[in-house]
Amino acid sequence: MVTRVRRYLERKGWLKHQPPLFIPFRPQILLSMKRPVNIESIQSSIANKVKNLDDTQVKKMNEAIDYLISKKRRKDASNLFVAALRAFISMDKKKGTSFALDRIHHIPDGTAVKSLVNQLMKDGNVSQIPKSWNWSAHLHGK
Repeated sequence: MVTRVRRYLERKGWLKHQPPLFIPFRPQILLSMKRPVNIESIQSSIANKVKNLDDTQVKKMNEAIDYLISKKRRKDASNLFVAALRAFISMDKKKGTSFALDRIHHIPDGTAVKSLVNQLMKDGNVSQIPKSWNWSAHLHGK
């Protein structure tokens, strides 16, 4: 009975999902859940939080994205992924690109694919583009 009431209130918008207090990148998760979504504010928030990009930060971001996916919030996970991709690439192009290439097949988002392909074109990594581009064509049903 309690779960029915909770789900009803969530559907009506009166009760909102709150991520756990100690999950990494919690403020960024909340920003990605807020409507209308502002990718630039999420991106700047990530850039302010992560001073130097290393493997632990990438692992924490993956944990935050996986949390949203596990809670059936794929749109929010996609928004967080796009913001993280752009922020990580602006900090360290090599690590940001590898983060994106590892996650792009888990979160099929057209904006993320476009951002990744654009960065790969700038870097001259043309050999990695067809993998991402084929995934984008699959998204749009071509």
